[in-house]
Amino acid sequence: MKTDPTIWILARATGILAYALLTTTVLAGLTARSRPLKKLNAAITVDVHRFMSLLALLATGLHGILLTLDTAEPIPIAALLVPGASPYRPVWVAAGVLAAEVMLLVHLSFRFRARIGVKNWRRLHYVTYLAFAGATGHGLLAGTWQRVPGRWRMHIAATGAVAALTAWRITTPPRERRRRRRRVGGPWRPGAAARVPPPGGRGPAPTAELRGGLIRVGSGRLRDGRSARRAADRGPTR
Repeated sequence: MKTDPTIWILARATGILAYALLTTTVLAGLTARSRPLKKLNAAITVDVHRFMSLLALLATGLHGILLTLDTAEPIPIAALLVPGASPYRPVWVAAGVLAAEVMLLVHLSFRFRARIGVKNWRRLHYVTYLAFAGATGHGLLAGTWQRVPGRWRMHIAATGAVAALTAWRITTPPRERRRRRRRVGGPWRPGAAARVPPPGGRGPAPTAELRGGLIRVGSGRLRDGRSARRAADRGPTR
């Protein structure tokens, strides 16, 4: 009597789903910071990033539960929590376990962002690369589905997308930094003038001009940088 392959199929299907959701989570996180498209809203992208992270964790948990029920290559429950406890391909199964635990750690960090600080919270997100690398190695070398068509192409496409968006983020400054540069007109040179936007973006922008270490705002007298900023905050001079 042949074994019912339903559990085997579901276990592999949830593994593929978890990897796809993890890839989407990483791409959404990279997009939220670098924003390669102008129409992307940073707040919405962060919400998508967090929601996809939750879905990836749920799919990973379901994948692990189904593996313990699979009779083809049974995995003990302890192996889902302790890396290296699996008798079947312990190294690459451990890579998947560590990837899942790192994913859980990063997802829970959203609740403690105010306590640990935004900078530390963002630094913690760099370990997501380790989770992605571990999940990629786990999917390629721990599974029993090496002959499934397109398996390698899926992992290569996911890795290429993450690498490309990472390169974009490294080489391109965040949009808010670019907006600040455009707002002040770039680096000032002696005698150069730039427009400083008024508060709230209403009314004409006063002109700021740097001469001899002092700044002339509008048609007013020469002032130091701090006085010029205060005058720019009050709006155009009359």
